[in-house]
Amino acid sequence: MQRSRLFASLIVLSLAWVTGCSGGGTFRSIIRPPAGTAPVSVAITDSPPANATVLAFDLSVTGVVLNPGNVSLLSAQTKVDIKRLEAENAALSSVAVPTGIYNSITISLANPVLTFKNDTGGTLANCPAGQVCQLRPSIATNVTLSTGPFPLTIFPNTPVGLLFDVNLSNVLSPTLGIDFTAAGGITVSLLPAVQPTGQLTASDDVLGTVTSMDVVNQQFVLSTRQDNLLISVDGNTVFTDFDEAQLGNTFGGVLPGELLEVDLALLGSGTLLATRVELQDKDSTKTEVEGVVVSVDAVAQQFKIAVVQVAPTTTGLDVGNLATVSLGPSALPFGIDNDGLSTAGFIFSAVRDLQPGQGVQVRASSFTTLQPNFIVADRVQLRMSRFTATVLGTPSGNSFSANNLPSLLTTTGITQISVQTSTQTQFEGGITGVSGLGSGSSVSLRGLLFKQAAGNPVFVAEKVRKR
Repeated sequence: MQRSRLFASLIVLSLAWVTGCSGGGTFRSIIRPPAGTAPVSVAITDSPPANATVLAFDLSVTGVVLNPGNVSLLSAQTKVDIKRLEAENAALSSVAVPTGIYNSITISLANPVLTFKNDTGGTLANCPAGQVCQLRPSIATNVTLSTGPFPLTIFPNTPVGLLFDVNLSNVLSPTLGIDFTAAGGITVSLLPAVQPTGQLTASDDVLGTVTSMDVVNQQFVLSTRQDNLLISVDGNTVFTDFDEAQLGNTFGGVLPGELLEVDLALLGSGTLLATRVELQDKDSTKTEVEGVVVSVDAVAQQFKIAVVQVAPTTTGLDVGNLATVSLGPSALPFGIDNDGLSTAGFIFSAVRDLQPGQGVQVRASSFTTLQPNFIVADRVQLRMSRFTATVLGTPSGNSFSANNLPSLLTTTGITQISVQTSTQTQFEGGITGVSGLGSGSSVSLRGLLFKQAAGNPVFVAEKVRKR
């Protein structure tokens, strides 16, 4: 089977020593940095095994510590689905770090939950061939790294970024045993800041509920699965879809109780700055569930998803769970959440337009969490898909073909897709456009996947990251 690369990042941000703020557990930016401290950021990236398609890889991060001095970079343990973060990052926590020389760093991980599709053709980890299964091993591991940028000198008021690379091809054994201490399983390197903005990283499509507002300082707190995030806005922040709820597309449209999707920039100061704020629902009385389509039953008007996000947080429905989605009698029309991408000419209006491998978000009018999970939806939106593929042939103009696709696509007979880019597409990995790609290039993609009545599916790319 093909070896795909998955990009995921977990940001554990230092620097939030807050003067005059209360309410532990909320990600906050520094106001006046204590003397003798500096901002330090930590990220994680990963790459999965070749014999299984990873749908979700949920982890509890219980600690990140600089040595010597046992300096913690994590204010509280948190969860992250690193598969979902294939093409983006997640800001998790913030502390102030004393300056000095550090010789190593220790990351503590626990309670992995691996949701995968068995592509081996035989039984794998008690999972029948072709089936989607979950593994929940009881694991708690400390990994100490002293190579790469270590020894590391932290200077006053000088931001530092650290990147953990979790290579799941090494972490996971051929039988899907999980060992984070395996050789080459986790490495660490420096993460440079983007100049001249000082942005360390970006976190896209963060879903959560507004719990409080600070109008004077242009800030709000967003409650997410990972943490309560204190988010700032500025004159460049883009507000969308508030007008559909008779609210202005301005900061004034943000109100407690709303369900929002936010794109974030983490600045060197430790501030989480919203670059885009999109209204999902005016109130959070209904649960929004985002997932990856696993199978479609057009006759029964049902489809199955592997859950990747839930908001508000719901007991019994979590990342990696499989859920059957049925359209309710008063189902709203299907829609496309395009994040500003041009989708003219593409259709997503019924169950027949669903395709395994697509990202979707459903609004639940009701659901049960007794196995199997069952959701009755009154809205279905096409959302971003995230996967890694290989450029097939020489790119032409603003598009290229790709193969070595996830098995969710190949098992339905799809062996290649057409990838379309535009001026809205972000390019990473040392390229600025399609011209930086060649036949055989490995790319991580984020964008909208459209099923076609005839021919290969079309992928409208929001991000292309060369590996």
